[in-house]
Amino acid sequence: MRDALIRRTVRCSLTAALLAVGLAAGPAGAGLPDEEARTTLPEPTTATVTAAQLGRGSTVAVITTAGFDERPSELTTSLEVITPDGVRHPVYSVSTPFESDAYVGDFHLADWRPETHTALLRVVRGHTVPDRLVAYDVTTGEMRTTTMPRRGLSAGLDPAGAGVLLALSGHGPRGRLVARGWDGTTTRLPGTTGGAPITSVDGRTLVTGAGERRTWWIIDLAGRRGTELEPPGGCGPIRWLDSDSIVASCYTEGDDSGNQLMAVHLDGTSTRLGTFHPFALTRRLDILADGDVRRAGGKRWYVTWRRCGSGVVTAATRSGDRRRVPGTTGLDTLVGTRGDRLLLARGGDQCRDGRGPKVLELLDPRTGTAQVLTRLAEGEWWRSVIGATEVRHWAP
Repeated sequence: MRDALIRRTVRCSLTAALLAVGLAAGPAGAGLPDEEARTTLPEPTTATVTAAQLGRGSTVAVITTAGFDERPSELTTSLEVITPDGVRHPVYSVSTPFESDAYVGDFHLADWRPETHTALLRVVRGHTVPDRLVAYDVTTGEMRTTTMPRRGLSAGLDPAGAGVLLALSGHGPRGRLVARGWDGTTTRLPGTTGGAPITSVDGRTLVTGAGERRTWWIIDLAGRRGTELEPPGGCGPIRWLDSDSIVASCYTEGDDSGNQLMAVHLDGTSTRLGTFHPFALTRRLDILADGDVRRAGGKRWYVTWRRCGSGVVTAATRSGDRRRVPGTTGLDTLVGTRGDRLLLARGGDQCRDGRGPKVLELLDPRTGTAQVLTRLAEGEWWRSVIGATEVRHWAP
């Protein structure tokens, strides 16, 4: 899908460069092949936080020691909770050498469920064996595991706590969704998928693009029923705007191809959240797409991806053009807001070989005043940063 391609481009394919994809898995309950059984993952260093440390203003982040296009001899990756005061609390960390063209044991954050305080980690086991899925409760230290299927695109936590939900690749009905229990029992869900679904905040609903068609499937997880709606173009879910609306990045093709942020409502209607960015003007305007939007101080502020893949915060002018907010180059994630200020994760300017600050900061976009909460050490990079109380789409 075009939006998946653009997301990979603007994020510089860092995750893809470091993480091996799942390649082979037997049916649920079957024994693992000898090669898989021989794969030994490094033992993680674990810790816990309290539920109070996961409230509004806290973030959940994965931090790594390899930047774009870097391949160190050893890689350290850490899942961390960052409290509102900027203090880092590592809860699951792994150091692994580069061997056999892979960092075995490296991981990325596939999903996060605020209500269960649980992160789903997709852990590399090598190029010839499937990835491991690890569900880690950051408040109790409880860990559950299963294996990613051969055709696994992405995975999310079952909000009921019974296992995981899986998006499988394939044409037509082969691109399907399944629920897999921790005991290995697999149940097919209604609908088809393109790979990056989003589960609702209350855990009752799963929303996913239909794959080869532009429709979305809205799936009742309890009743195992699905209905379709028609979004305004090829739209990929980003996060929930409210209980019935999703912020989505939508693309059109043909002579007027381009990108626009939309609020797609579950009743089938939609609302524009930003201006339309024609791909034909990408070079002249240096705007590739919008990746998210937040409201602070009565105004909308956008994550805007430039041609080189670097992000910046922009605001709409009265004429409909975009004005860049100074001091926001190298934007990685617009995590949220605190009052009239934006909470930003900046990871180095990809237009300048990753140079620039790697910080979590509060920014007043009207005055440019910034308060740095967390500054990464030399050689550290953000892999993902999300609000601890927020639900976003599954990460492939």
